[in-house]
Amino acid sequence: MKTILITAGSHAKACLLSHFIGEGANLIFGDKNNIAFKIPDENSASFAHELLSLCLSNHISHVIPLKEKEVVALAEAKILFEEYEIQVLIPDLNQLKLLGDISEDEFVPFLTVKNLEDFSKSLLEMGYPNQSVAIGSLNGKGNLIKIDDSCTEKVNIWDLPLKASFIQINKLLKSNQFDGIKIYRLEGDSIFNIDVFSEGESIYSYQQIGDELRKLIGNIFKKEKLYGFYEVTINGNQIVRIKNQVV
Repeated sequence: MKTILITAGSHAKACLLSHFIGEGANLIFGDKNNIAFKIPDENSASFAHELLSLCLSNHISHVIPLKEKEVVALAEAKILFEEYEIQVLIPDLNQLKLLGDISEDEFVPFLTVKNLEDFSKSLLEMGYPNQSVAIGSLNGKGNLIKIDDSCTEKVNIWDLPLKASFIQINKLLKSNQFDGIKIYRLEGDSIFNIDVFSEGESIYSYQQIGDELRKLIGNIFKKEKLYGFYEVTINGNQIVRIKNQVV
C-alpha cells in the first residue's frame, strides 16, 4: 500500500484531497505546526533535504505539497526524490514555469502584459468592451477577475468576488507593484473553478462535470503529464488556466 504525505494537513483542501485518494493508500497529514506529524518549515533553505530524510524514515512513497513555497522547493528537488523512489506529485520545475503558458485549442486565447502602460491597449486587442474578458496575475496567484463595469463596491487586488470594473482594476494595478498580468478572452460570462486530482490515467473532481468536459481536462493532463492536485478554471467548453492547488 502506498503511503502518501499531504502537507498543510489541517487545511480543508487536504481533507478534500483525501476524499479523492480514498481508502487505497495510507495517508499522513503533515504540517510544520502539527504535533502528530511535524514536517520541516517551508521557509528553511534545507526544506527539501529535511523532508526527504523524513520521508525515508517513515517509508513515505508519495508527497503532495499544498503550500506554494513547498511546491517550488520540491519542484527543484523532484529528481532527487525520484532517485529514492519517492514520487512528488507536482510538475517538475520546467513544467511549473510553463504551466500558465499552455496554449492549445482547448484553452481560451490570452495575452501577457508585462508593462502597465500596455494594459489598456491589450484589453482593446482582446475585444474589450464588446468582448467578455478576465485578468489574472502573471504568476497564477489569486483569483481570476472578470471585468464588469457595473461593479462599484470596493475591492482588493487578487482577492475579489471574481468581478470588478475597468476603473477599479486600473487603479488597483497602479497602486500595487506591477509584476505582470494575463488577459483572457472569454466566451460568455461564466467562469468557474474545478478541483482536480490526477494520478496516472485517471482524474478525479469534487465538482460534478459532464463527460465532455472530463475528457477535455483528462486529455490535457495526459498530454502535459500533469500529476497531483490542481485548480482548473473553466469558461464554457474551454480551459482558462491550470495552476497547482495551494493554500
